[in-house]
Amino acid sequence: MNQEFSTQINSFVQKLDSINIDEISTSPLVKEYLQSVLQNKHYYTKIYAFVLQNTLTKSNKKIEEISLLDFGCGNGLLAMFAKHCGFAKVYGCDFNNDFVEASNTLNKVINIEIDGWFVSNEDELLNTCNHLKLDVVIGTDVIEHIYDLNLFFKNIHLLNPAMVTGFTTASVYDNYFKRKKLYKLMLQDETIGSNAFHATSKDEYAGISYLEIRKIIITKLFPQLQQNVVDILATATRGLRKNDIAIYVNKYFETSIIIDVLSTNKFNTCDPITGNFTERMLTLKEYKSLYHHNQFSLEVISCFYSAEGKNIKSIVQKMLNVFIHTFKTTFLSRTISPLILLVGKPINKKSFNSF
Repeated sequence: MNQEFSTQINSFVQKLDSINIDEISTSPLVKEYLQSVLQNKHYYTKIYAFVLQNTLTKSNKKIEEISLLDFGCGNGLLAMFAKHCGFAKVYGCDFNNDFVEASNTLNKVINIEIDGWFVSNEDELLNTCNHLKLDVVIGTDVIEHIYDLNLFFKNIHLLNPAMVTGFTTASVYDNYFKRKKLYKLMLQDETIGSNAFHATSKDEYAGISYLEIRKIIITKLFPQLQQNVVDILATATRGLRKNDIAIYVNKYFETSIIIDVLSTNKFNTCDPITGNFTERMLTLKEYKSLYHHNQFSLEVISCFYSAEGKNIKSIVQKMLNVFIHTFKTTFLSRTISPLILLVGKPINKKSFNSF
């Protein structure tokens, strides 16, 4: 199947022009995120079309037969664009209730009826979506934040062994400048304090570094520990959320062994309260291993720059886009790409029966 969605971009953007952000949500985080998307609505809508087009080339169903989930939907615009393009059933879910409520309001404002919104994460995905008979799961700027990626893809496979997936991420390991920028952001969250988009959900920890939050968690759960041991355990448990930190420390009591959870990458870190990762960076080899372990093959496609306008920056971006398009599935393109699209499909697709 080769479906082109560029013709729906302009009509969708026109719908976005009617949005009054103050009418959508009272949450500062939701409003800030929606504002950033609307300011670049032409570019984001092109990304949505890029995700749908490249994902659906792997599907054996027609668009009017497909049931689709926008996982980690945020403001829900990707789901709404998919429905605008003619998908049979479209659902959206996010772990943040504020975003889900805002999405439900937003789809009414722009008059695009979504088939269902859910509060869910990778832990609840199977229970939440088992009755939906999904064919496709997509998401933008979400896969780098998911706490348990292995559980996520395991549950996707259990939902439908023939599932096709498509996720964009700006955490492009092969882009040196992007990698260094995000490493700096991770280090800030880990040692200084969270920025606005990655702030913890608990007000009592606002502005505190993830390392200090883990120290507080360990001290409260295990007050008998000396401070030097707490410091060591807090460092070793980088990348764990509260319940798994407790499991780790209990195991330490049994074995006296300390092994860094994220020893392969000293920058990746997550919010110890929510489990939300700060732009987690994985290599292509790590992604392929993750997908293959859960019986999916992986194709990585480099995405493009906005390149709007006629200034020098836009001209340079247009030239880069030509290069990226020419070498879109290669290492060369990833070295300059602003984001990549991860497209997954069953390893033995012919052996599965789609819903």
